[in-house]
Amino acid sequence: MTKSIVIAVGGNSLIIDPKHQSIADQYAAVSATSRRIASIIERGNRVVITHGNGPQVGFILLRSELARKEKTNFCAINYMFRLQP
Repeated sequence: MTKSIVIAVGGNSLIIDPKHQSIADQYAAVSATSRRIASIIERGNRVVITHGNGPQVGFILLRSELARKEKTNFCAINYMFRLQP
């Protein structure tokens, strides 16, 4: 029997602990999560993946606002929607 499973990835699930909040740390966490999701799919399940945004969006927006005040480079909007190592 095929199951339909909804998995929310993002938000606090990408931050393992306070010492691992960098983009590289979150990339490693989502890579591990992706492997687990792949095994669920390989077992014949249907999967829908959502993202809750969580603190990542807030961090990016805060960083942009701080950079704007300092008149330095700020995070471009297109970067906000891509996870890069």
